[in-house]
Amino acid sequence: MDVASDPADEDGGNSRDGVASDEASDEGVRQITLRSPNEIARFFAGWKVLEPGVVSCSQWRPGAVDETSVEVDEFGGIAVLGDSR
Repeated sequence: MDVASDPADEDGGNSRDGVASDEASDEGVRQITLRSPNEIARFFAGWKVLEPGVVSCSQWRPGAVDETSVEVDEFGGIAVLGDSR
């Protein structure tokens, strides 16, 4: 099983996370790489991504997105290698 999550850049770099990463890099702190859900999905190449796919981490539930949870700017997914029967 493979699990990945990442801070998201859903609004083209105008998020608070983007500002925080710029400030942190100026101070010599490790820089954050913001990725879109599609960019995160590429980490699963060759794996079978389980439903609901790469979604907001607060909304991920096995089989379906939890529409009642507030979306956060961190996306993730779970995948298995090979047949997932």
